Amino acid sequence: MKNLKYILALMLILPFLASCDDDEVGDPNVSPQDFVTVSNRTARVSLDDASGMYVLDEYVKADTLNYETCIFMVDRKADQEKVKALGNVTDVVFGGTGMKTDYRPAGATTNKKCYLILLNNIATKKDE
Repeated sequence: MKNLKYILALMLILPFLASCDDDEVGDPNVSPQDFVTVSNRTARVSLDDASGMYVLDEYVKADTLNYETCIFMVDRKADQEKVKALGNVTDVVFGGTGMKTDYRPAGATTNKKCYLILLNNIATKKDE
């Protein structure tokens, strides 16, 4: 009878032991390569009518360092208010953290990566 209690107890504990496994099933779908941090970048501002998001199309002057330019879309309401508060501007200087997205605004070139951005700062570009 004593052995029967041990066998029953072991049978009841086994499912709990099997369910407490720490291994994740599958691969994570977010990697560090999906994020980019930018600062003091210049861009042209436009409004994407299909999504209602502001689009920051990054550009560089010809005589500056050559790096890959990207498209940043402002999707957070708080950040959209920051852009809206600048008024009717076309060129801005901004900084923030972007997360890669598959969404591409209308008229965007296919050779640029697109990111949703969390703005740290944004200001009107001063003429040089």
